[in-house]
Amino acid sequence: MATKKVFFVIGTRPEAIKLYPIIKDMENIDNINVCVCITGQQRQLLDKIKAELGIKADYDLDVMTPGQPLASLTSKLIAAISQTIELESPDLVMVQGDTASALCGAWSGFYAQVPVAHVEAGLRTHEKYSPFPEEINRQMISRIATIHFCPTKNNQANLLAEGIKENIYITGNTGLDTIARISKQTATKADSKPYIIYTVHRRENRLHLKTLAQQIIRLTTELTSYEHIYIQHPNPSTSLKKVLISTESPRVIPPLDYKNMVHTLKQAALVITDSGGLIEECSFLGIPSIILRTSTERQESLAEESSIICSPALDNLYSMATDLLSNDEQITKMSLPSTAFGDGRSSSRVIEHILSYFNQR
Repeated sequence: MATKKVFFVIGTRPEAIKLYPIIKDMENIDNINVCVCITGQQRQLLDKIKAELGIKADYDLDVMTPGQPLASLTSKLIAAISQTIELESPDLVMVQGDTASALCGAWSGFYAQVPVAHVEAGLRTHEKYSPFPEEINRQMISRIATIHFCPTKNNQANLLAEGIKENIYITGNTGLDTIARISKQTATKADSKPYIIYTVHRRENRLHLKTLAQQIIRLTTELTSYEHIYIQHPNPSTSLKKVLISTESPRVIPPLDYKNMVHTLKQAALVITDSGGLIEECSFLGIPSIILRTSTERQESLAEESSIICSPALDNLYSMATDLLSNDEQITKMSLPSTAFGDGRSSSRVIEHILSYFNQR
């Protein structure tokens, strides 16, 4: 096989975490050249995870400005990524997930007539505005992509139902490769109290921030046998910090670096979150979780009962959390580690399929 160049587009911390094992493993393949393009969509968090994992960027587009509308961000991303692809002339563009960076990376590859590979393909809620704008982003990427790497059979079935028939591979989620590698480096320490961890960041939850904060405060006030930790997101429009900071608990902390996040997760009795990636990690590590959304594309976590879903609009987080924590049988079942989303060896499957694709061309 002649030497091939693979162009990675990374805009956010989750993208870096999930593309990291592929990038690192590809760097050890003689006839593959890796080119990493950082968009800077999530500046602060991305810089930290890039340094922590040792991801070296060939390009940093630095497109993000405070309060930037999606339309402005999208136009800047397409222009900047397209110019970079033109300079590099890659053989394959790789994007991950459903962010603006992933969509614009795929779109730019399409405009340059370069094949696009989509990691974490086929996730769907089939609800246009849930999550917003990610649901439509990932549907559009699927129309563009040439190669589709699906974490699960359900994801593959979604693509087949949409008429996408070729180059669909079930690989598991590469983010679990990263957590498996990092988890080996983090010891579990018995703290005085188990943690309940809260995170909120999705745009669709902005209307429910006050209600969520009130219920979290009630949980922390009444469930005193746990230490309650709210990990704030840097986006001020979706942060509970202003409401929670005036209370004695939960403890409000800034985003953790990845190794500390994994360590903290391993101390958790329960995670309450609207993060899809965190739901997968909890399932993999055997941590019960409550999904703060009206719907989820991670249906596997509900089917295997590692998670339950709680609509923020229904004002019942407190009752769901207390009922769950008082049900020893259910907690024990939810605490079993699962490979529903991957077994920690997904990147090797992704690379195997990419090499096979190159060899056929």
